[in-house]
Formats: sequence, structure tokens, C-alpha cells
Amino acid sequence: MVEVVHEHDLLVESIRDEIAQIVPKGDSKVWGPFMWALLEGTVEAIPCPHCRVEAVAFIRAFHDYINAQLGKPMKYPENYKNVILKMSSVKV
Repeated sequence: MVEVVHEHDLLVESIRDEIAQIVPKGDSKVWGPFMWALLEGTVEAIPCPHCRVEAVAFIRAFHDYINAQLGKPMKYPENYKNVILKMSSVKV
């Protein structure tokens, strides 16, 4: 079977390699805040206003989910609830 490689996958791989070169190494207390800032900053730069709002809400909800898994407090609990409700209403 021939594997099809999409341009998107190549771009993601390239970006991942670039990020790996600039992310601080070591403890997650070092690279964790850096990566979350990178993710939030990236989605805040999305040009489409609707997509930007949705992406920021999603990233913040994901961050809160991870924090909850680690026993840390949520920063945006109302946003988390709204994102979960919105996502659970999507028909698959």
C-alpha cells in the first residue's frame, strides 16, 4: 500500500521540527509555560475573527483540561463548560 503524504502533513512536520529547536529543554515547569504561550499566541494570530475566537476558546479549554488532569486549578472554567457543550452538540 502506498502512503499518501499531504502538503498539510509536511507543513506540520516542518513546524514541529522548528519548534523542537527553540523549545527550552528540561522540566515541564520550564517548557510547559513556553509551549502554552506559543499555542495561545498562535491561535490569537489567526486572521479570521470567528476562527480566532473559537480557537482561543478551544486552546484555553484544552489547557484547563490538562490542568485538571494534573490537579491544578482551571483558569477559565466557564469557557471550558461552554466549549464542552458546544463540542458535544456537534453531530458526527
